[in-house]
Order: sequence, then C-alpha cells, then structure tokens
Amino acid sequence: MKCIVHLDIFEGPLDLLLFLIEKNEIEILNIPIAEVTEQYLRYIKLMENLDLHIASEYFMMAAKLLYIKSLMLIPRKSIDGEIELEGDPRESLVRQLLEYKKYKEMAIRLSDIFEEEANYISRQESNKRSDVPVDTEEVELYSLVKAFRELMKRAQAPEPSMDVFIDESRILEETELILKLITSETPMSLERLMRYYIHRDEFTVWKVIIIFISLLYLMRDKKIIVFQDSPYGRIMVRVRDGE
Repeated sequence: MKCIVHLDIFEGPLDLLLFLIEKNEIEILNIPIAEVTEQYLRYIKLMENLDLHIASEYFMMAAKLLYIKSLMLIPRKSIDGEIELEGDPRESLVRQLLEYKKYKEMAIRLSDIFEEEANYISRQESNKRSDVPVDTEEVELYSLVKAFRELMKRAQAPEPSMDVFIDESRILEETELILKLITSETPMSLERLMRYYIHRDEFTVWKVIIIFISLLYLMRDKKIIVFQDSPYGRIMVRVRDGE
C-alpha cells in the first residue's frame, strides 16, 4: 500500500510553526513547546527525506525551539530555595508568531481586495456596449492581477495594526499622479512605474494595492491602455490617444 504525503508550501519557519499550532488547535499564548518542537522537527525530517531544499532559517528556528525547550526544563531557584522562572522563554517566539499571524491575515485581506476590485471593473466592462472597439494588444486582467501579486510579495509589509480602507480621494489622487508619470514617458513599463515609488520609499503592500486599483479605474475610464510588449513580455502602460 502506497503512502502519499501531502506537503503544504510554507513561506518560512514562522509559517510552518503557525500551521502546526492551528492544525492542533493550540493557543499561541500558551504553546506546549515540547510538543510543537517535536512536530516541527518531524516536518523538517520529512522534507529532508523527500530531498526538498530546506532554507537555513528553518534550521535556525529548529535550534531556537530546542533552546527554548531546554530553558523550559530548567527551573530557576531563588535564594530562599523557592523555584521561580526568570520570565517565559517562549515570550519572544509568541510575539513573533502573533505579529506574523497579523501580517498573514492582512495579506489575505489585501488579496481579497484585489479580487473584488478586479471583478468589479470586469463586470462594468462586460456591461458596456458590445460594439465598442477593443484594442487587441490590451493585456488580460488575469496577467495584470498576477503581476501585482508578484509585486505584493516584494513590497514592504504593512503595519499589522493598520486598518485597510479604500478612500476614493486617495484613488483619485493616485490616478492623477499615474497619468502625469506615464504622459511624460509613454509607453512606460510597470517596473519603471514602480521604480518611482521605490525611490520615494513608498513601495509598500498598501501602496501597491492603491496603484493597482487606480490602474483599473484608468482602464475602465478608457484613459490608459495596459498591454504586453510581446507574448508573456513586460507589462506596459500608455495614455490613450486623445488624452
């Protein structure tokens, strides 16, 4: 009888730890460190047996878990002989996990915004008159969403406590800026457009979302054309003729 092993794709050691904690319905604030360490090491061993490449940070986390486990096993004695612990050895790890969990939840919310805005614009486009000429070189919405998802991975993480709110005035402000940028150099590649924000130290996940939605609005209003310079090539943006 064959044994089939399903391995989840993890973004890092904290992602694997969070998976194990949630899978076993463990409270993050009270991690049974011995149990979690054992399961974590078992997963690492499984990846090794399957000849999967394991990044060094996974082993660093394994060492950290073993260190915390050892501290949990050693009681501290005060002068009067009473046993006391000098703080909780898990505190730093718990803090990291809580921050990572907030960031991951934020990323899911932002991804949902991507989908909602893309679907909204797509529905509006499909409701327009069918006899309106379509530029054959325009990029498919799927390709644009895919490109922006890649940008999100490279962008700076938002503050975990940040509230995600789409402000129409922010969108309007961004669309005007994008039009100015691409009018001065048209067509402009998406990478070059993003370079402007990188130089201004504004390349954050939140900013990427705002830019994505702004481009969708400009496409909807027929002010710009987003296309690829070749099949599977760079995504380019240019002002429509007459703008």
